[in-house]
Amino acid sequence: MVVVEEGRSYVGKHLYVTVTSALQTSAGRMIFARPDVLATV
Repeated sequence: MVVVEEGRSYVGKHLYVTVTSALQTSAGRMIFARPDVLATV
């Protein structure tokens, strides 16, 4: 699962992100990220 900070307005769109952390759980890996303001799609 990828969790993007303040990502509600980006649902259904392509977005470049910067990964801030990752967490391994028994159900799988969770990746936390924030939108990359320097990249354009």
